[in-house]
Amino acid sequence: MFAALSLQYNKEKTSFVKERDQIFILAGALTWLILVPLGLRHGYIETWPLTLFFVYQYFFLVPAIVRLRQYGELTPRTEDKQWSSSPSMLMRIAFGIAVVGSHWLAAFEGPHLYFTWNWQWPSCIAFFVLVIAYTLQSYGWHFLGKYSDQLMKPQQIVIFGPYRIVRHPIYTGYILLFAGYCFALRAYKSLIFLTIASLFYYDQRARIEEKKLEEAFGKEQYKVFRKKTKYKFFPFLY
Repeated sequence: MFAALSLQYNKEKTSFVKERDQIFILAGALTWLILVPLGLRHGYIETWPLTLFFVYQYFFLVPAIVRLRQYGELTPRTEDKQWSSSPSMLMRIAFGIAVVGSHWLAAFEGPHLYFTWNWQWPSCIAFFVLVIAYTLQSYGWHFLGKYSDQLMKPQQIVIFGPYRIVRHPIYTGYILLFAGYCFALRAYKSLIFLTIASLFYYDQRARIEEKKLEEAFGKEQYKVFRKKTKYKFFPFLY
């Protein structure tokens, strides 16, 4: 269950799974990640819990299905190993636990949903952050195209779309998704913890990716890209 709840379910699979099975796997994982803790805390799952559940479902499922339908099956794992950007197994497990734990803590940390199901400023921020998260993630995958995940070994550095703003917009989307979830529940301690954990984990992935890109395309060519796109995750910040 932790492998699915790490929210990298489509990136780290070792076998091809049908779209229908993907829906069931993701729905089951998100049920335990979102609906179960919120249901235990508040006694119901209508409104906010179901909304957040479908936001996560849409965020992770739709781009994965679109990519597979557009570009076909993933490349064999033997070929993809050299392009793996995953940190150590221990770090992946630790991050998965951090994600699950933070979502459960957020469910019990925030006030009753009666006080959060409104359009006060935290809800507006949550909505705004979630919209940005989905936009970055979907457009990031769109411009990454056939080089996404294990579909094909990269043949060029993608410098279009959101990659003109930040070098890793998809990871930024994941970080903002988690932040929007915590904002929606007014769970600010969980927000801080999960943001720090996500930044640390995705920074490690980004470092590995950038090192491999330097080896593949040459330091000078990648240096030009880094000069054009200075920021890794957030414009003017990092």
